[in-house]
Amino acid sequence: MMDHRDRVPYCTLPYFEWRDELSIQEGIIVKREAILIPKSLRHDMKNRLHSAHLGYDSMMKRARRTIFWPGMAKEIKQMTDLSRHSYTEHWSQSDRDDVRKKTRSMIPSINIMRIEPNAKAKELRSARKQSVKKCYDRRAKNLPPLGPGDSVYFGHKQGQHWKLGKVKE
Repeated sequence: MMDHRDRVPYCTLPYFEWRDELSIQEGIIVKREAILIPKSLRHDMKNRLHSAHLGYDSMMKRARRTIFWPGMAKEIKQMTDLSRHSYTEHWSQSDRDDVRKKTRSMIPSINIMRIEPNAKAKELRSARKQSVKKCYDRRAKNLPPLGPGDSVYFGHKQGQHWKLGKVKE
C-alpha cells in the first residue's frame, strides 16, 4: 500500500490525495461515480460545462456529479470569472435557454448503478473507515447505564422526529 507521497511514481502525485477513492470501472478511472478526465480533455470539458451559461455554482454542482480532476473547481472558477463580463451579457434569455437544452447531455457520464469498486479499492476504503472509526472510538466515552424512570429520546419508526420517553424497569 502506498501511504507516502515519496514512494509513488511522479506521474501519479496529483492523484495521491484521492488514492482511496479512485478505481477502474470498464477501463475508465473513476472517483466514486465521477469520471477522471485526462489533461488532454479538460479544456473541452470546461467548454462543454460553460456552453450552458449556468454560472459557477450550477456548473460545479453539475461537474462534481459527473467528472473529476485535481484542481477542477479552481480552473472552472477562473474560467467563469474571465467570461462573466464577456459575451454572456449579449445573449437574450431565450438564446441561453436554447443552449441549455442542447448541451444538457454533452458531459460524459457512466451508469453508476453498475459500478462496483474493485477489490483493492474496497479493501482500502474499508481500512480507511476502520482507521477513522478507531480515532473516534478512542475519544468516545461510555454512557452511564440507564435506570427506571430516566428520560430518553428515541427515533420513532413512523416519523423523522425524536420522541421523548421514559425507561421502564
